[in-house]
Amino acid sequence: MEKQASINTSEKQRLRESIAEEVRRFLDGGGNIDVLENTPGKDVQYRGSIWDTGAAAPLLD
Repeated sequence: MEKQASINTSEKQRLRESIAEEVRRFLDGGGNIDVLENTPGKDVQYRGSIWDTGAAAPLLD
């Protein structure tokens, strides 16, 4: 099990580095990333979903 955890950690690190490189290329190519300043906080109440009630999902027409 220990080997699996280290592989998973290695894969995650590889993915992080790959994403960081893609972001660098995007920004170097003139791309722009907008950061939202007004994101919902933890005090926003969870509204649930149709799956929480156990009722059948509405059919799409």
